[in-house]
Amino acid sequence: MLRRLPLMLLALLALLLTPAFVAAQTTSTVTTSGFQVQNLNQTQPATISIQYIDATTQQQVGSAQTATIPAGGSLTFVTFAASGFVQMSAPAGFRGSVVISSDQPIVAVTNVLGASNALGDSYNGFTAGANTLDLPLIVRGNFGVDTSITVQNVGTAPATVNIAYTPGFAGNSGVTEPAFTLQPGASRTIYQKDNAALGSFTGSAPGFVGSATVTATGSQIVATVLQEGNGQILAYNGFLTGTGSPTVALPLILGNNFGAYTGIQILNAGSQQTVATVAFSPNTVTAPIAGLTPCATPPNRQITIDPGKTGTLLQTAGAAAPFDAFFNGCIYIGGATVSSSNGQNLLATVNQVNNTSKDASTYAGFNPATATNKVQAPLVYANNFGAISGVQVQNVSGSPTTVTISYGPNTYSGAPPAGLSLCGTPTARSRTLQPNEAFTFLQTYIAGQPAGLSAIGSDSQFQSCMYVGAATITADGSGQIVAIVNQANPGPASNDKLFTYGAFRQ
Repeated sequence: MLRRLPLMLLALLALLLTPAFVAAQTTSTVTTSGFQVQNLNQTQPATISIQYIDATTQQQVGSAQTATIPAGGSLTFVTFAASGFVQMSAPAGFRGSVVISSDQPIVAVTNVLGASNALGDSYNGFTAGANTLDLPLIVRGNFGVDTSITVQNVGTAPATVNIAYTPGFAGNSGVTEPAFTLQPGASRTIYQKDNAALGSFTGSAPGFVGSATVTATGSQIVATVLQEGNGQILAYNGFLTGTGSPTVALPLILGNNFGAYTGIQILNAGSQQTVATVAFSPNTVTAPIAGLTPCATPPNRQITIDPGKTGTLLQTAGAAAPFDAFFNGCIYIGGATVSSSNGQNLLATVNQVNNTSKDASTYAGFNPATATNKVQAPLVYANNFGAISGVQVQNVSGSPTTVTISYGPNTYSGAPPAGLSLCGTPTARSRTLQPNEAFTFLQTYIAGQPAGLSAIGSDSQFQSCMYVGAATITADGSGQIVAIVNQANPGPASNDKLFTYGAFRQ
């Protein structure tokens, strides 16, 4: 049985092409991308076939690319020829989407990058689409940041697509986009910067901060949202309508983490007004860092949200809401749970932002009711030419559970950076988590930390070797977990070097 996995490669190689049928004149800051595919079958290799579909012609480019992924292994597809990677067969200047078919279960993650790899983020490949999608965070003129929506047809017939916007914190009501048609597998990008009806930046207030609903007839669709501006790219996937839940799990929340903080955007996907309560987990930081004392467990925060509207909470100090003075002068790393006062379905996204280093990314919150005891992370790495990853896991069950991260074989076969060896298959690590507690398994060693896995997630086995591979995270007993993966890449402080994706439940 072949399984199809749609991906949208928002830009490949160095040339950005705005499709001829797009009236908008804006282009993305994304200039290149790559994707990692993981074979979930631990005993059989996966044979995959990759179709590249041009956004302008809406037709497949060339013949399908084929590859074989070892049992439990992964392959990384990039735009260049290099040892340890697979070069994409897409031609120079390609911009469009990808559909991957496989004879075994697979998952995939895409990294999108800007010029000279100076900024970027990650998003997950899709295994299913829907006729209606919810996008909780859409902006125009938000202090230098604008979003774009890329929609892909994942069906076998043409899809007619409509987009409608709903203002939240700012913006005008009743704004839509002209309908457009997508052929099977094809994609199109809509830039909110080109829709002046949404509202404009006034110098002291954003033009539009709200949400959008994307609908399609004829075939099902998927969508990815990019937030671009101020030297940053943030990405998240649209939610299939109906997948909201009265409770949402957020595995990573930050306050003053070396300049980084988070912002929570909550969409009321129900039919009644609700009070959304954000309950924070205990702080995983237990000792002063960089002159900052650890925060106590943050107090619950509440926000009233009308149906179809969004609310915002920022974990950084400021003069008034949505800022939060609690985080002034202390450091916090933990997780959170968002709940509705009257059972309304909620959707949430979390922005991680560092205004000093420019690092920024977005991840989507998780429905605890659909959580499992096993999740997959297709791409993790240590000392990858300066880049590292960290897997943040949250226990969303009602009892303590022991969480174990197990690593796949090292897929990199080239020469490692000077002074490093190639890691063998890393040793599994475990940590017991209380209900709603979160913990980060770092694929790096922090100087001064003890050997093995330390209380702050440092792992000494990665001290002097390079690793690129995949990970499986499991919970024992009746434990259920969700997880995200942060990828931190090297570069100057002026660049956005943070990429985040959600681990796949299995």
